[in-house]
Amino acid sequence: MDTYVVLMRYTSEGRKFATPDHARKRWATIEASLKNTLQGEVLSHYVTMGAYDSVVTFRIPPGRDFQLFQCLIYLQVPGDVEITMLRAWEFNQFAPAS
Repeated sequence: MDTYVVLMRYTSEGRKFATPDHARKRWATIEASLKNTLQGEVLSHYVTMGAYDSVVTFRIPPGRDFQLFQCLIYLQVPGDVEITMLRAWEFNQFAPAS
């Protein structure tokens, strides 16, 4: 499985809807898309303070990068969030023990 980190930030338009109820509904859409469309699994979801409003880590099967790209573009269509996506590797994959 490939691991990704997604950093989300509300746009000025999206801040109008940054309530727990709206966030819960929006998250349900995102999580369902990852599970149903990409056969992925969410590892963590945090609400954050600072440059980003939310951080999500998840895994999807290899070779689904383009489908992931399409999902993330679709999630930004309403204009309420901006998304930065990072591909991630566990440290031991990067620097295996000798």
